[in-house]
Formats: sequence, C-alpha cells, structure tokens
Amino acid sequence: FIAGAGAEVRHHAAFPDHARWSGSSLAAALSRARLKGAELALITEKDEPRWPGHLEAALPVRVIRTRVLPLDPVEDALRAIRGGAPGHGAAAGRAEAEAGKR
Repeated sequence: FIAGAGAEVRHHAAFPDHARWSGSSLAAALSRARLKGAELALITEKDEPRWPGHLEAALPVRVIRTRVLPLDPVEDALRAIRGGAPGHGAAAGRAEAEAGKR
C-alpha cells in the first residue's frame, strides 16, 4: 500500500495480530529502520491505541488512517445490472412517484 503510493519502504517489521508488543522489540525495529535510512515509521490506525506512549523512538512515528471507498458508486453498478439509463436509481424512482401524486 505505502510503496504503491510512491513511498520508498526501507524496512518492514511485522508483528502478529493481537500480539502484546514489548517496548524493546518495538525500539529494536525502529532502530533497524533508522539504520536502513528510514526517516519515519508508520503504524496502522488499528495499532495506534496499543502503541506505548512512553517509548523512546529512534524515528518519528505516524499513524496511517485509511477509509474504504467503492470503486464504482452503487447506483452506477445497479444501473449496469438493470441495463437502465442515468437517472433511474432509487432517488429518480421516488421523484417519479412524487410527481405522479400531484
């Protein structure tokens, strides 16, 4: 993900999910990254609450915040399935129903 965004990854330290990190293992990973030329360390938003605030880090630590967006809006995907033209989604159907009541 990070490399795909154009960043140069100098070191990757992986820890098992839900593992209890020790300050020494994190400090060692940060030191290895710094020795390899890293300028900062990235952690996931999920891991941020477990990060020890008292840790003397060899690098600045930043949190990656992500969000999921659909590649195709839902209405466009449904329209393709239905074979309909633009404007025939749920909102358009409601508008047509309201117009018919007048």
